[in-house]
Amino acid sequence: MPKFLLLLFSVIALNTSGASAQIRRATGLLAHTHGPVLLYAQTVMLPIKPEQREQFLQATSALLAKGVHETGCLAYHCYEDPSTPSTFLVLSEWRSAATLKAHQQQPYALAYFSQLAAWLREPATVRVFETINHETTVLPVKP
Repeated sequence: MPKFLLLLFSVIALNTSGASAQIRRATGLLAHTHGPVLLYAQTVMLPIKPEQREQFLQATSALLAKGVHETGCLAYHCYEDPSTPSTFLVLSEWRSAATLKAHQQQPYALAYFSQLAAWLREPATVRVFETINHETTVLPVKP
């Protein structure tokens, strides 16, 4: 499921001709001249030590509960990879780079980040996506 969400988000984020051209030129998505940015998204892949799983989940739930109410936060979620237990994807969407940075400087976020190293079994992977055009699509799923 998390891999599907990451793939879906990547398709949406890369759904502009400018973004496709930037990738073909290997210049990345952050250098653009096509207009205002509409969305900043951050994905963080967190491989957690199994013995730290419950502590991580409690702290992450508290982080998300506070972060989702911050000005500029559009979404904040945590998913576990079913094929790799204790590996989590934290996905957050922000109105601007400034709102993402402001979140990262909140006292509760700084306290969370200071504990994170003790929970990790290997380094985290952090990606920040800046999109110019974005579109939300809901796909119907039948039970």
